[in-house]
Amino acid sequence: MPGPAPAPRAPPAPLLLLTLLLLLLPQLVLTAGSSHGQDLFLHAAPRPVSLAPGPYTFPTGPGSHSMAMARVSDSTFNLMPQIDLLDKLPEVRWGVFFGSASYVLSCGRPDCPGSLSVMALAPLDGTLPTLVAVTPHTVGFWTHAEEHPLPVPNTELLAGVAFSEGEVLLLGATGMPGQSQSIYLGTLHRDGLDPVSHELPTFMGSAQAVPGIRGSFYMYWGPNILRLAVDQQGSVPWSASSMEADILSAVVTRVVPPIGDCQLSGDLVMLLANGQLSMEPCAGILQGSGTVFLELPTGLPASGGWLLAAPAAATGNHPQPVYLVVPDVGDPRDRLWRLTSQDAQLSWRRVILPPVVDNVWDLQLVQLRVGLNSTGIWALVFGELVLFEARTFGCQEDGSIRCDSDTVTTGSPAGWTCAAGHAESPFTSPDHLCAGCAEGWYLDRPAGEVPFSGAGHACRPCAAANCRTCNAEHCLLCTEDLLLEPTGPEGRIVCVPSCSAGFVPMAGACRPAAAPPAGIGLSVPAARPALGLDPGDRVTSIAESWLSVDPATGSLVIPSADTASGASQQVLLFTADRRTFLMPTGDLARPGGPPAREVVLFAPGLESPVKASAEIGPFLYEGTTRYLVALCNEVGQSRVIMLSCVGVGPCSVDTSRLDNLPTGSCAGLRRASPRIAVLAMFTTSLMAVWVEDHSPGAQFVITEANGMVGFPGARSAGNRADPGPGEWLLWTRESYKATALPMSLAGRDSRANTMLGHFVPSLPSRANAFEPVFLPRGAEGLAPGELFLSRVTNQEWLAIRVPGDMLPAGRSIDLGSVQQRLGTLPRAVQPVQHTLMKWVMQGLALPAGDPRYPSVLLLLTRTFIGASLMHCPAGAAGPCVLLPAVFVDVPPGMEIPSTSGLWLPAIGQAPEPAGAVALQAATLQPGKALELVLFAPGPGMVAVSLEVLCPPGMGGSMCDPCHGTCAECRRAGDPLACTACPQGRHLHRGTCVDRCPAGTWPDDAARACAACPAGCAECSPAGQAAACTRCMDRHFLSGDASCRACDGSCAECQAAGSCSACQPGMVFLLPDEQASSLCGSTCLPGQYVGAGRCAECDASCELCTGEPGRCQVCAEGFRRCC
Repeated sequence: MPGPAPAPRAPPAPLLLLTLLLLLLPQLVLTAGSSHGQDLFLHAAPRPVSLAPGPYTFPTGPGSHSMAMARVSDSTFNLMPQIDLLDKLPEVRWGVFFGSASYVLSCGRPDCPGSLSVMALAPLDGTLPTLVAVTPHTVGFWTHAEEHPLPVPNTELLAGVAFSEGEVLLLGATGMPGQSQSIYLGTLHRDGLDPVSHELPTFMGSAQAVPGIRGSFYMYWGPNILRLAVDQQGSVPWSASSMEADILSAVVTRVVPPIGDCQLSGDLVMLLANGQLSMEPCAGILQGSGTVFLELPTGLPASGGWLLAAPAAATGNHPQPVYLVVPDVGDPRDRLWRLTSQDAQLSWRRVILPPVVDNVWDLQLVQLRVGLNSTGIWALVFGELVLFEARTFGCQEDGSIRCDSDTVTTGSPAGWTCAAGHAESPFTSPDHLCAGCAEGWYLDRPAGEVPFSGAGHACRPCAAANCRTCNAEHCLLCTEDLLLEPTGPEGRIVCVPSCSAGFVPMAGACRPAAAPPAGIGLSVPAARPALGLDPGDRVTSIAESWLSVDPATGSLVIPSADTASGASQQVLLFTADRRTFLMPTGDLARPGGPPAREVVLFAPGLESPVKASAEIGPFLYEGTTRYLVALCNEVGQSRVIMLSCVGVGPCSVDTSRLDNLPTGSCAGLRRASPRIAVLAMFTTSLMAVWVEDHSPGAQFVITEANGMVGFPGARSAGNRADPGPGEWLLWTRESYKATALPMSLAGRDSRANTMLGHFVPSLPSRANAFEPVFLPRGAEGLAPGELFLSRVTNQEWLAIRVPGDMLPAGRSIDLGSVQQRLGTLPRAVQPVQHTLMKWVMQGLALPAGDPRYPSVLLLLTRTFIGASLMHCPAGAAGPCVLLPAVFVDVPPGMEIPSTSGLWLPAIGQAPEPAGAVALQAATLQPGKALELVLFAPGPGMVAVSLEVLCPPGMGGSMCDPCHGTCAECRRAGDPLACTACPQGRHLHRGTCVDRCPAGTWPDDAARACAACPAGCAECSPAGQAAACTRCMDRHFLSGDASCRACDGSCAECQAAGSCSACQPGMVFLLPDEQASSLCGSTCLPGQYVGAGRCAECDASCELCTGEPGRCQVCAEGFRRCC
């Protein structure tokens, strides 16, 4: 580290300056001491004072802050006032004070060459600077065509005072240099140039002049000083005197506090060639006010030096320092010194410029606005950089930075740097410039807290080497060409040059080869049935809604803030008959379900059918809750309906009001966050419409942009930034990179330039058509939404991943990113009129809520639809990637013509059987995962199903590995949930078995246990069928190798017409044991049931029982005997 700064030149001991004594004594020679012998270090702001083209001058009028003025062409000056809103965001140390040109002053002459000299004068009435154009022969107002001749051709104008925009007092010299010259005074006004008569002396030499207060001038040449003024009667009082040496430089400022009438005069300070500084407090036009001569710091040359000081008229009578600039010194640290008066003491202090100041010729003094009610501060500006004092820059208070000082040398060109491990992070944390952590570090802080808002916040290095973005557990983004892989300690994600054994590359990461991720499929879009509208009516718009209806009164109900931040439960529909309906989201997917309920948003009705809507709010204002419904109608107008109710939501609407938005065109509209809506105009511009508590209505900003989103609210990972300046907005533009900033900076606040194009440096600087999209990650995710910047070319769908956006490192600029190729488009995107959108990018949550597959990215075009599933292998805390995209064509007849409006944002809902419930309440299973309802003016409502497709060996709701015995499964890890088996095993009732059970046979082609043919107890393969080898009970094996059923009387059989064993209680019907016989429970007449078969009765019996001769009925010719 470089050593401490060399000691400053040693001025003599301090001596008190008594203001009264100075006024009484005509001359007093003093020596001024240094304040405690300390150098004053200056620190360059991180950003230019303005991003508008320079170089700048900074005219400053009485009672106002400086304006920046730049000549941007031969004929044009831009003027930039300081108009930043400092109430919600007072941070000014980034150094940007002037925005884009608020005023353009064009040359009124037909010919305005670049050589035309221009004087910029700050009017005494506080209006805009007055520009006076000067040629060797004429003078005139810059903005007017009239040129007024100067009295003689070689008149040189030295100074001017603008009393108002149209009246300027000019001081000049006439005559040839080296000869006696006359002093010229004239008043320039709209009608001409009027000379002011006077009796001023002539002079010889090169003269210079500085204006004083109220029409006074101080003109000097050689050792001579001439004081003059033009009073209200047109008289010109004057006085002259001579110094002991030539006057090198002079300023009229305010060094000491004014007393009495001194408020009407400034302090005249002159640098003399003999090494003294002459100061005349309360420098009047007449002599005798008293002069003080101060010695310069020891050994400091006066030659080549000059003075810088605030104009007395612009100081507000507050003492200001005087700067002595001495460029030609041996030690560059001695180039700048400051003289101040405090407690009646004058003191010199050496000013140490930061290394970026390579010359002192470009130093200017500017009055900067640093607070709402502040008179501002006077600061030095080098070229385009504000130079802050250590006190103003917060060197002692801001622990996130390190500043050059007597004991510290940072080596930074700016004279300061971020503390170790820290990085610049504009506007994320009050009082911290470097509230972010550097690349390779993460922000360790308690959950839910703003970066560096409390004790215990620290930047800590990533555990994994070569990691650009990380959190406490995992690396989220590796340096270039390295891959993420979960092979660190305890399965943490680290960076590797190539995938380890057992892993394969996937979208910049390495995944286990044995665990491929899930896939998705899209169904062919199908028309959604009509919703039962009146004949001739049709739907013109559908959108998510957080409104509801009070069942008791039928009134609309404004949701609570918590409800409006969650998933929508309703759908708002508008029709061609200018009617409005509200219905549950689930009913949208149920043909024949309950009809939509008609509601009234605005009692007088809408003047034109609505083609798009978006809801934002609620927000509180003076005891009421307000809620906005932004609308685009079919004639391209934009409107907003404000719904109000007394108290805090949820509450029933009691008033509604229809207002216009400040744009005459509207091509599309969507909700970007609970409090931000984005309106696409019929140009390349977008309008952000937002609401905030304690504001009466909508606020808006219009910017040229491709896409725009609001940042979703943070959860367990903490807040991205201080909530005071409002929610943050992110947009991209083709002409430069992505920009993110708090809403309070949106619009005309110059400090927005601090962030312009700095959010993601990897985006191309030109031809950048990437659009920001947040994909939901769930409440416990690393961030509530994962940020992707997506783009469609003629052939490809690309995405840039920004892991965790601002949350992991707390940075608001220079975020790390990596690009993915999602897939090749099925066809080029259809060109459209410039007033229409080519595609819609949208992120939708999947119903299961599993952190590994939380959401999907949709691409909606006129002729096809694309989808890419987001996969977060490590769950809530790890990185995410987008999986290869799938596409489906829009069927003929549903394609959207290039002259019609595009799809509105899709509405997602859980599929049946979950049906009409909130999106997050369903359970995702392989198969249909999400129902999408799309709407466009041509095809109307269209349904598309998104399906989860598990790869082989995976199953369950999130496609986890099956049990080891399964090849495929319904539930991961369950041996009883197999749906397919590996080689050598066969599927039987959800289980993969080594041997098929009885009644089945091993179908090797299907790897399943197939049921044997009916009646088979055992069978064996026979070609593609099976042959019975053993029959089931009461079946017999037939000649065709099938088992046929025995007669119902048989317990066993070997043929269809006989039994080999009878059913219990039955006997063979034929008495002959050698004859095949069926069985029965009774025998024929003349037979009886014998031992297992029927037997013949005795010839004497017609009927018998039990025995042959035990007759029940005698045969004919026989009779029963006793």
